Amino acid sequence: MVWVVAKIPPTGLVQGDKVSCTVSAINAKSLEGGYLVLTHMLGPRADQTTTYALASGPVTLDDPKVPTSGRVVNGCKMEQTVQNPFVQDNKVTLVLTPNHSSFATSQLIADKINRYDEQGGTGNPTNSSATRSTRSTQKIATAIDQTHVVVQIPDIYVNEPVEFVSMILNLPLINLANQKRVYINEREGVVVIGEDVTFAPVAVSFGNLTFAPRGNAPPAGGFVGLPKETPENPKLKSLVDGLNVLNVPTADIITIIKGIYKQGNLYGELVIE
Repeated sequence: MVWVVAKIPPTGLVQGDKVSCTVSAINAKSLEGGYLVLTHMLGPRADQTTTYALASGPVTLDDPKVPTSGRVVNGCKMEQTVQNPFVQDNKVTLVLTPNHSSFATSQLIADKINRYDEQGGTGNPTNSSATRSTRSTQKIATAIDQTHVVVQIPDIYVNEPVEFVSMILNLPLINLANQKRVYINEREGVVVIGEDVTFAPVAVSFGNLTFAPRGNAPPAGGFVGLPKETPENPKLKSLVDGLNVLNVPTADIITIIKGIYKQGNLYGELVIE
């Protein structure tokens, strides 16, 4: 017995489309060389017995070290059309990706869309003063939170929402600021640091290492001071570069970064996987 799961993308699928499905063993030690017999794929609700797709085909292991989990590539064929409407009550909700979601970015996008509408980008191309006055008092975009921006579809595009959405999604965001973030994958030993991530001057003692950024203060107590032109808050990338010169293992660098973050002196978001 196996458990079969297929994920429908947010844009939906139509009848006849094929997607891959994952197969997980329930009482078998290995799925290597196995073949999934015709399986009826139901919806997530137990009270609905509609068959949305049929799955079958040879099972391929994603990781030979985990023989109880595999995948049937394009082995799930849709029998029903599943569509997610993107317009509700004549409004479109824009969802920011987690890497860019913030209150500042959400408001920036809303302001950009409203300015575009006031300039005649999404309305009737007339230049009458009455039309300009109406646009100046009615904002079609509203930032709800740091992730969602609700946009009212203008009357001229009510029957052409795809064209309207394509126009606002192509608006350039010149002042879009990236989030200050440090990404760490402890299993793979990967550390990715944003260029603008800084940390407050702290003293760190780890093993036989002791260091502290001193800013413009002269070296004292065995600490090495930073050059005078260095900003008050040094960049985390400079610290990691220095540790790499000293051949400090990646695991120790990760431990030091986590310690600075827990101390509250890391000016950026720490993402650990």
